[in-house]
Amino acid sequence: MGNQTFVETESRVRSPKLRGVLDDFNTMLSMAGLGPITGNLFFVDSGDGASSSPGTFDRPYDQIETAFAKDALVASNGDCVVAKPGHIETVGAAGGLNADKIGATVIFLGNGSNRAYVNYTTAGASMKVDAANITFVNFMGVAGINSLTGPLDINAADCTFLGDTQWRDAASKNAIDVLIADANADRLRIYGWRHIPASGGVQKQSSIQVAGANNVELVGIRIAGDFATAPIANGTAWVDVLLDDIIIDSQNTGPVPGIVLQSGSSGAARNVNIRVASGTTYLTAANDMQFFGCFGASTDAGGWEPIGTAIAGSIEAVVTTIAAGVTALDTAVSAVAVDVSSVAVDVSNVSGEVAAVQTNMTSALALVTALDTAVSAVTVDVSAVAAAVSTLQGDATGIATGVTALDTAVSALAVDVSAVAVDVSTVSGVVSTLQGDVTTLLAGVPLTVTRNIAAMTTGAGYLSGATVSQFSVAGDVLCWGMGTIVSSVSGVGGSATVSLGTLSAVSALIPTVTCTSAILTAGFAWYDGVGGFAAGALPNEGAGVLIAGGANICITCGPAHLLKGNMNLYIRYVPLSAGATITAL
Repeated sequence: MGNQTFVETESRVRSPKLRGVLDDFNTMLSMAGLGPITGNLFFVDSGDGASSSPGTFDRPYDQIETAFAKDALVASNGDCVVAKPGHIETVGAAGGLNADKIGATVIFLGNGSNRAYVNYTTAGASMKVDAANITFVNFMGVAGINSLTGPLDINAADCTFLGDTQWRDAASKNAIDVLIADANADRLRIYGWRHIPASGGVQKQSSIQVAGANNVELVGIRIAGDFATAPIANGTAWVDVLLDDIIIDSQNTGPVPGIVLQSGSSGAARNVNIRVASGTTYLTAANDMQFFGCFGASTDAGGWEPIGTAIAGSIEAVVTTIAAGVTALDTAVSAVAVDVSSVAVDVSNVSGEVAAVQTNMTSALALVTALDTAVSAVTVDVSAVAAAVSTLQGDATGIATGVTALDTAVSALAVDVSAVAVDVSTVSGVVSTLQGDVTTLLAGVPLTVTRNIAAMTTGAGYLSGATVSQFSVAGDVLCWGMGTIVSSVSGVGGSATVSLGTLSAVSALIPTVTCTSAILTAGFAWYDGVGGFAAGALPNEGAGVLIAGGANICITCGPAHLLKGNMNLYIRYVPLSAGATITAL
């Protein structure tokens, strides 16, 4: 019963649930541009299979390697191997699992402890991918021994990992480098990768290592652990790479960056968030990558900072300018406080001078007394003595006048000190107002997320009555929808319709419109139920649409299938709940 097609084998599966799983995988492959499965379908089960079996659902092979080694799979035929729930693929040598048939697909079934996986049992054990266009769905690898070196060895172009791809370290069992792709691995695509660490074991170097390949896409990556080189390492400069939706926790205090890029590496990174255990080097700077909405943090429960060079005039730059102004005001306040202290010192000095004048006046009066005594004791010219006494009395009067003037100056200085205190209070109020303005500025800034739909066709799921998810919503958001037509959208018999909304309100964001050449044609904008315009005001621009968390944003097709079309979708939104965001699917 070997060499059954997908349709033939699916019809023999009695479990409706498993038939649904196979349909789901076929849909996933089709939406990724890799399917559907059209060739022969083989099953493997280490608990119920045998190398001598024909590989059918009822009589499966014992190992995936058996299907490849027996030449049961045909190159470039779209053949598929399905590892049944609970299957354990044991790999004990380099190339112990050799995926060498062009265009083959390997699907791993099961969930939790019953999930099919590959167990590596010797330090040199590896799965080699030496043929082009190999696809793995829901692959999971487990370290069955310490010091593994490259258990996933990718040496051919167009290799793809889809679904919930996992690598799991075990207690005191690590891989030094997990996935290694050389320069032949052009267009490697990893859509969903989780590296789950464990304690103990050899010092890890990297989770994903790509050397010199072009047009690689790493999307939906989650890596945490202590790596000596970096969780993602680029050994030789790659070209035109896409890094998207990546969260990295680099736990080595070396410090070690989250991503190591070689000089000349090019491409784009968006929605990349990296936490490092020390320092602020989130990735190596000698590269030609572009960064869109990427952030780094080095303090637990702390804030973040943008990765890449800030653009002058951006909101971040404005906030930085305001913060610099606040700092300058704080410095001015400190300087005023210093001046107040100086005034207090001057008042103290004036008081000292008054005391000195008073002492001099006492001495002068004593001298007058002495002169009076001398007049009485000695016969002198009384007139001359009287004139001298009068002069001394005049001097005393002048000194008293000077003391009064000094007292007035002291009072004036006290008034100035009060005025300075008022100015300090006013400056503090200005600082508080500026800080409130900064908070208000950041709270109301709308964000934008975009998605290009390259093929609005029935093959991509745009069928009559179908609802196709385009964006996922986390938390509560206020949003607006719009689109631009890249190439004309049309359907069967000119009666196909499309709308944009949610599963429960299919036209909440853009009302239903009929797909005709005069309405949804190239160069036009799509924002209402009429269409046919190059530009226009959004009908919901003022109010926006409130979407609660968990409600995907979808396109819904009308009474006929879509045949062709390409459009860009734009969602502008304001987060309402903490951590709320919208992500393109």
